Amino acid sequence: MKGRYGESLKGLLQINPVELLPEVSTDEALVAYDQLIEVVKQASRKAVGAEHLSAAIGKLGQHSIRLARSAPSLADTIELPTAADKSANLSLRKG
Repeated sequence: MKGRYGESLKGLLQINPVELLPEVSTDEALVAYDQLIEVVKQASRKAVGAEHLSAAIGKLGQHSIRLARSAPSLADTIELPTAADKSANLSLRKG
């Protein structure tokens, strides 16, 4: 795989989303996985920065974030939002 995140994509393709997300249905796990792969592919082709890729993954939701964290080559490349980050953003919006 070529592109800026080619190695990260290779690592991502090695994980099993159904095993990593046992609390959700198989369909939900596969949808989150497919969305994550598509976002990383697009980012790789467009050579976007790590910050942009992190934000795009964050918009996919917690399942995709968990899958991204489980692929070391991807998790080491970008900074992914945490549950604490989301709750901090929500509290800022309320204020």
